[in-house]
Amino acid sequence: MRSYLLLLLIGLLLFASCRPARESRSANRDRTELLMEEDPYKLDFAALKEQKIYSFEERAAILKDGNRGLLTAMSGGLISLATNAVKKMIKKDRSRYTAEYITGQKDLVFYDQLSTQHPFDPVGMKFNGFTLLRLLPQQQEQEDTAMIAAFELDDTNLYEILNNNTFRLKLNSLELNIPKAKLEKKGPRTLNMDIEITFSTSYVNEQGMLFDDVTLGKFYLFLRNAPVDKDSPGYADYYRRLKGKQLEGRSFIVPRSFGSYIKPDGTVGRSFSQGTYSIAVHVKEASRNSFVMKMLMNNSDKLLETAGSKLKKIMSPSPQGSRN
Repeated sequence: MRSYLLLLLIGLLLFASCRPARESRSANRDRTELLMEEDPYKLDFAALKEQKIYSFEERAAILKDGNRGLLTAMSGGLISLATNAVKKMIKKDRSRYTAEYITGQKDLVFYDQLSTQHPFDPVGMKFNGFTLLRLLPQQQEQEDTAMIAAFELDDTNLYEILNNNTFRLKLNSLELNIPKAKLEKKGPRTLNMDIEITFSTSYVNEQGMLFDDVTLGKFYLFLRNAPVDKDSPGYADYYRRLKGKQLEGRSFIVPRSFGSYIKPDGTVGRSFSQGTYSIAVHVKEASRNSFVMKMLMNNSDKLLETAGSKLKKIMSPSPQGSRN
């Protein structure tokens, strides 16, 4: 019975792979850009309230007096920053209706000035977000915007940046006009899209140890059944609900490399750099899949593991069947 179902599934897959699909316009000639947003004055750490770090004895005395609110007020809120550990990336090459592209920026600067304090001094942090663009060529050297997504630094909790040396991102806006993935000829014109954002850096610490291409953090945005036609019902509402959405994941702020600087008296002093870093954005698209395609994408690992030998037997001619 299991062999029969497997053969049936393979037959359906071969049939589905022969179906014509409409390619996105000029999909092979598109280009992507990553536009950085920087503002060294946006984050006002000086405006934060004092954070008192209590000793064991001080905490015991406060709790004995029943004044728990004092601990919360002086600590920055004692807020838990837990988020769901979700990862639903579209698997590569599991469906004919899949496309992907990678873009990024490197040798960026995270802070607007040197620091004499420590490698994670956030003063002068100018990273504020970035905009992802996918552009398609048009006539007369013009370009059409296939997709534009604006991501910004989530500055709702500066204590997280100051205390934990980490930051989060949120989606400011997203507009999807022309998908890169092939769309099915029939059925709703919708798209699944997964965006993975990776921050990395290279630096040297105060002990002279080199760290090359270190991943600082990753962010994920998952879109399911996203409409691609502006005139379709629910298009505007779908993308309006995405505005302000916090991305899955988090990243450390960029560590500053140890170095030197010239002091006002002309002598050389110890300092920490402006923090160089890189961003890589990996986008995967898949059109809405048929029932067979969904089964294969969700169960392909198990199918291959269970039926590897049977697939070989089916695809390879048997010695008895050879007429050479």
